[in-house]
Amino acid sequence: MNTLKNSILQLKKKGYRSSKVRNVLVEVLYRGHEPLAVADFQEIFTKKKISVNRTTLYRELNLLTKEGILVELQLKDGKRRYELADRDHHHHVVCIECQKVEDIVGCHSESFEKEVLNQTKNFVKIINHTSDFFGLCKICMKS
Repeated sequence: MNTLKNSILQLKKKGYRSSKVRNVLVEVLYRGHEPLAVADFQEIFTKKKISVNRTTLYRELNLLTKEGILVELQLKDGKRRYELADRDHHHHVVCIECQKVEDIVGCHSESFEKEVLNQTKNFVKIINHTSDFFGLCKICMKS
């Protein structure tokens, strides 16, 4: 697994200058364990009293995605979220009320992928897959 310092060093080696916004984005994702939407990042910057406009935020997220540090997720709720690219394969659970997202570690996909291939006529290999689960978190269930 990569580290925060390695990710920042990787960008420096490619000629990118350090940026406070970029460093905060990467740091927040390394400390957390759930994908975050742009609104989540804006809230974090506000709490840290760092002024950043939406264009800059998207530019930094696009750069980090292009350079392979982040991956962009588009879950069925329609929100774009970002998480670190170097995390092991996993899936997500999304609360249908508050949109909270949590990672589910591990995947028992080998047998399922074999079954999928058995049902197809023209495919011989699965490269990647996604699977997201939707439900209610504990807080929303109580409401």
